[in-house]
Amino acid sequence: MCKTMKEIIPTKKHLLVKRAKIMKFLKKEGYSGEDIATIFNIDRSGVSRILKAEEKYKGLVRKVLKN
Repeated sequence: MCKTMKEIIPTKKHLLVKRAKIMKFLKKEGYSGEDIATIFNIDRSGVSRILKAEEKYKGLVRKVLKN
């Protein structure tokens, strides 16, 4: 039986956060989105979505903590 994303995300959130951090590190090291996509066996657009979501989340956390 295949799980949906809604079932996977809450139970594996720590892994998704770690994946985003690794991708961000690789981007800083000069790897292209295509290289990172190959490493994680996903589409290049998936890398962009993950990195954008990570940035939005960090911005939201900063905003909430600032208040």
